[in-house]
Amino acid sequence: MNIRKMGRNILKGLVVGAACALLLAFPASAAEEATIEEGIYVEGMSLGGLTMEEAHALVDSYVEERKTRTVTITVGGNPYSSEVAEDGLPVERMTVTMGELGLYCSNESVIDGADQIGKSGTLVERYKARKDLLHNTINYDLEWKWNEQSVLEYVNTHAPEFYIDPVDATVTMTDGVFYVTPSTVGREIITEPTTGQVLKSFADWDEDSNIVVSASVGEVAPYASYEALSTIHDKLGEATTYYSGDDTLGRNVNLILGTSLINGSVVMPGETFSANGAMEPYTAERGWQEGGSYTAEGTVEQTLGGGICQISSTFYNAALYAEVGIAQRNNHSMSVGYLPLGLDAAIAGDWKDLKITNTYATPIYIECYARGGALYFAIWGQETRPANRTISFESITTDTWEEEPTYQDDPTLPVGTEQVVSNGHTGYTSVVYKHVYVDGVEVESSILNEDYYRASGAVIRRGTGQ
Repeated sequence: MNIRKMGRNILKGLVVGAACALLLAFPASAAEEATIEEGIYVEGMSLGGLTMEEAHALVDSYVEERKTRTVTITVGGNPYSSEVAEDGLPVERMTVTMGELGLYCSNESVIDGADQIGKSGTLVERYKARKDLLHNTINYDLEWKWNEQSVLEYVNTHAPEFYIDPVDATVTMTDGVFYVTPSTVGREIITEPTTGQVLKSFADWDEDSNIVVSASVGEVAPYASYEALSTIHDKLGEATTYYSGDDTLGRNVNLILGTSLINGSVVMPGETFSANGAMEPYTAERGWQEGGSYTAEGTVEQTLGGGICQISSTFYNAALYAEVGIAQRNNHSMSVGYLPLGLDAAIAGDWKDLKITNTYATPIYIECYARGGALYFAIWGQETRPANRTISFESITTDTWEEEPTYQDDPTLPVGTEQVVSNGHTGYTSVVYKHVYVDGVEVESSILNEDYYRASGAVIRRGTGQ
């Protein structure tokens, strides 16, 4: 055998033997055996010299401290500095801890067994393990996870706090001129993409910093914008009917009140407007007075709001000339004197109403009033019909009939005398045609409606007295 090689082996054996001798000569104490060796770390924090209970407490403390880090969601503008967004609305912020958003460590038990490193195996293996830790430390990384449902619930819960209502434009008419006020857009948080922004930021989180993200924000358009209401400048259709008597009489007071409640109404594209809905309830507290109304039996009685059918009928005619949609219209049970047959529109609670639908692409404005014996309606908007196109409506009576009068004996009247209690109504059937002309030449004729009006006999008191 090579003398030199033999010498090296003998020397190596002596070193190992010496090490073993040292381990035997200085055995680890019970306290040392219960602690973690130096050179073992978690997230860069040394566990050396700690018991497992102390190590777990250290990790727990680290996790809880990380849960106090915050997530700030900014609403509008620059997330770090600006106080006013580009849309002129204020920049707002909501801040929440990561713990409240469901942050948790999914592997806190990763350090389990760290106290056994360098303490298992033969004396030589334990010695070598401890020596290795001096040069090759062990560092445990914690893994973080987020409760996505908690994030979504937080955003959904707090998003309404940052909702800003839009401001509608308004339109008024003074001396035939329209005036429109400005409108402003509102703002809302769009929850799903905002939640996604928060979750995405977690993927890049460095565990030491707070997180700042921008909410996904959407505009809330006003119901009536300045641009939309500014299109109202053309008279699309108008109609006038007449009434007699003093404007202080009950029926005429109702005409004035009813038109004041409808006047200035704006109907947006596709929306339906109810004449009855604008005027009800018909109570004395609201200023309604008694006026004549048709009953189901074909008589006339005094009711609060009596006479408003003239409002709906005049409105109906203006709507016909404006060529908006007629969603609901009912003729009267008996004929009226202020419009031709078939061109009236009755109101009786919810079951008889005049409802119009704005079929234009732009808003319409309703102008109406009653004064000096004239009841007027006009519908304004943006005219899209050709200037050389005109329309007219023709009412044709197709049948008439009468009812026999009803006599009531009255001993307070002398024999041979009569007194009319109520005039009768002639019964009618009618048809209304709509005619369309281009350059004065009729190009279309169609039936608008066919109506039936019942007859009622006059009621006459006949004297039977002396």
